[in-house]
Order: sequence, then C-alpha cells, then structure tokens
Amino acid sequence: EDLKRQNAVLQAAQDDLGQLRTQLMEAHAEMENIKAIATVSENTKQEAIDEVKRQWQEEVASLQAIMKAFLRDYE
Repeated sequence: EDLKRQNAVLQAAQDDLGQLRTQLMEAHAEMENIKAIATVSENTKQEAIDEVKRQWQEEVASLQAIMKAFLRDYE
C-alpha cells in the first residue's frame, strides 16, 4: 500500500514536471518571438530616424545654397 502511494506521488510529480517543461518551452518561444518583434521595431525606428536625418540634411543643404546665392547677389 505504501509503495502504491509513493508511486502515485511520483507519477503526480512527473506529471507536474512535464507540465512545467511544456510551460517553460512555451515561455521560451514567446520570449524569442518578443525579441524578434523588438528587433524589427528597433530597425524600423532607426530607419525612421535615418529618414528624418536625411531630410534635415537636405533642408540644411538647400538653405545653405540659398544663403550662398543671396550673398553672391549682394557682393
């Protein structure tokens, strides 16, 4: 009888362990998915920053050209 009880306890512990392993694998997969999403988000953010920087540099170059032309007209 004691052996049956110990066997039942062991089986329950093994079942719990199996469930915990499944949960761990699911959590790990979710974490990897979140990492991938974060990487894509970071890349998208960096691309947006680079685009704003490029536009700003074009605006500065355009203003510099206008100022040079203006100064040439008054020399």
